[in-house]
Amino acid sequence: MERKRTVTLSGDLLEEQVKQIVVTANKFDSYILLERNNWRINAKSPLGTRGFRASKGDTINMIAIGADAEQALEQLSLFLDSVS
Repeated sequence: MERKRTVTLSGDLLEEQVKQIVVTANKFDSYILLERNNWRINAKSPLGTRGFRASKGDTINMIAIGADAEQALEQLSLFLDSVS
């Protein structure tokens, strides 16, 4: 099952927060991608997320494919909504 969700950041996404995205994404079996400005990364990969930054007002598209896709996107959305 594929699910998509979009969030708009209320603050800057910092390196430590990107690390937390990787930790959160790895709790799920689904394949999870993050997209921003034509840049697509594997949310579970520490190397893939290295250098991924976003600023206040940026939109991040999330795509999850798998049985727990909805739950994965819900958790990531909650985390990204808390970025300030």
